[in-house]
Amino acid sequence: MRSGADTAQLSSRAVAALTRGYALLGRDPQRAMDELFDEAPGLDRSQQEAQLRSLTAARAFSLGETVATPRLDRSSIERWHVWALRSGLLGDAS
Repeated sequence: MRSGADTAQLSSRAVAALTRGYALLGRDPQRAMDELFDEAPGLDRSQQEAQLRSLTAARAFSLGETVATPRLDRSSIERWHVWALRSGLLGDAS
């Protein structure tokens, strides 16, 4: 089991990695995809690129702005949820 300090350090590193990744995504989406495949070469490039296009079109990576961010807010989560329902990723629970 991780100590509180270990968990905090891991959380801090994860947030830093997300921040770097989102900054790269905002500046150069193709380079961000290339780096993803460098780290996870087994991924299907065409599927990942299609997902990125859909998520980018839905502005899933921004807080109502054009810049990608790892921060989450209610409207970003709601936009993602609408996109996930429309795309069939999630089924309608009602």
